[in-house]
Amino acid sequence: MEDPDDSCPEEIPGVKEALKNNDTAGAAKRIKEYLEKQTNVSLNIAITGESGAGKSTFINAFRGIKNRDEGAAPTGVTETTSEVT
Repeated sequence: MEDPDDSCPEEIPGVKEALKNNDTAGAAKRIKEYLEKQTNVSLNIAITGESGAGKSTFINAFRGIKNRDEGAAPTGVTETTSEVT
């Protein structure tokens, strides 16, 4: 029995049939659609810690941006982030 929480099924629906019919473009399309769904999954993460511990710096690094970039979480030597954004 398949696990309903399994995010990596044995088969991607429609791929086997498409390949049996020599429809490689159709198989590729189904695989691409499946992968796009996997990369667009909502994820909520909470970061906790003492004031000045580097939480905002961590969040900026996790997002792949520098502390001074536009849209970065504010950072500094004193408490700079008091509201969740």
